[in-house]
Amino acid sequence: MDPLTNVAKSGTREQIVGDSELPGISGGISPGSPKKGLKAKLWLGVAFSAILLGGLFYGLDMKSFIASLKQLQPVYFIPIAVLMWASLAIRAIRWRFLIPNGRSLTYRDLFQATSLGLFANSVLPLRAGEFVRPWALSRWSGVSFGSAFASVVTERVFDVLAILTFLAIGTSSLADPPDIVMLGAKALGLVAGVITVLMVVSYFFAETVIQIGEAITTKLFPPRFAATLNALGEEFVGGLKGISSLSYLLAVIGLSFLLWLDIGLVYQCTFWLFGESPSLGTGILVSVIIALAVAAPSGPGFVGTYQAGCVVGISTIYLYTKEFALAYSIVSHVFQTLFLCVIGVVILNRRGLMLGELLRQSEKS
Repeated sequence: MDPLTNVAKSGTREQIVGDSELPGISGGISPGSPKKGLKAKLWLGVAFSAILLGGLFYGLDMKSFIASLKQLQPVYFIPIAVLMWASLAIRAIRWRFLIPNGRSLTYRDLFQATSLGLFANSVLPLRAGEFVRPWALSRWSGVSFGSAFASVVTERVFDVLAILTFLAIGTSSLADPPDIVMLGAKALGLVAGVITVLMVVSYFFAETVIQIGEAITTKLFPPRFAATLNALGEEFVGGLKGISSLSYLLAVIGLSFLLWLDIGLVYQCTFWLFGESPSLGTGILVSVIIALAVAAPSGPGFVGTYQAGCVVGISTIYLYTKEFALAYSIVSHVFQTLFLCVIGVVILNRRGLMLGELLRQSEKS
C-alpha cells in the first residue's frame, strides 16, 4: 500500500496518490488553474526578471566588467563540470531513499529523471521541472506519479534544512559581520534545528503531528488557507513515511548536506575560474544566497534572480565589485544552463521525447 494513503484524509489530499492530479504547491501550478492565470504568472516572472536585470546593469562600468571576463582561466570548467555531474548523481541516490520501495528503482531512471527535471527548470517557465521530474520517473518505472511527486516535496524540506544550516555557519564565520547578521545566523541555526526535530517526530508520530497541525492552523488561519497548509503538511509527512527506516532518514539528511557542499564547491571553483582565491566557505555561502534568491518569481531559467543572488552574495557580503559579481553570475549561469541542456537533450533523444511534450505535461499538471 502507498504510504501516503495512511495519512491522506478523505476530502483533503487523497488525490496525491493518483497519477492524474497534482497538488498545488507554492510557486507551482494548481489543478484546474485557467490558462490566463498561468500566463499571468509567466509574464509576472518575466517582468520581474527584466526589472532586476535592468537595475543590476544600470550604471555598470563596462570596462571593469569586460576586464573581469578577461580573467577567465578555462581549465577550471573541467572540475566545475565534474562537480555538477556529481550533484546530479547525489540527487538521484538521495531520491531512491525517499520513494517507497525505491531500492528497486534503477539508478539510470533516477539519474535521468532528475537531470530532465533540472533541464526543464532551466528552459521552461513556471518551474516546470518540478512536475516533469516525477512524471518522467512514473513513465519509466512502476512508481505512481503521486508517490514520486510527494518525494520531491519532501526533498525540498531536506534542502531547506541544509541551506539554513550552511547559511547560519557561513554568516557566523564572516570576519566582521554586523550584529544583525550574527543574530540572523543564530536564528537560522535554531530554525534548522527545529526542522530536524520536526522531521524525526513526524516520521515516528505521523498521524499525531497531522492532527496537532490541523488543530493549530484551523484556529489561526481562515479555512481556505488552513486547508492549504494542512494539505502541504500531509504531503510532507506522507513523503517522510515513504522513507522505510531510520537509517534511510539519516542517509537522506547526510546526502542533503553532501549535495549542498558539492554545490558550494561548484561556486568555489567558479571563483578560481576568475583567478580569485577566497576562503573555502565563500563558495558555500554564495551558493546558499543564490538558492534563496532563485526562490523568488522569475522568468524561465531563473534569469535575473540568479544574477541578483550573485550580486548580494559576492558584492554586498564579500565586497567584490558589482562588475565582477555580474561577470561571475553570467559566466556561471550560462555554463550551468549549457551543461544541463546538453544532458537534457541527450536524455530526450535516448528516451524518444520532445521538449514540447515536457511543456504539455507540466501545463496539464
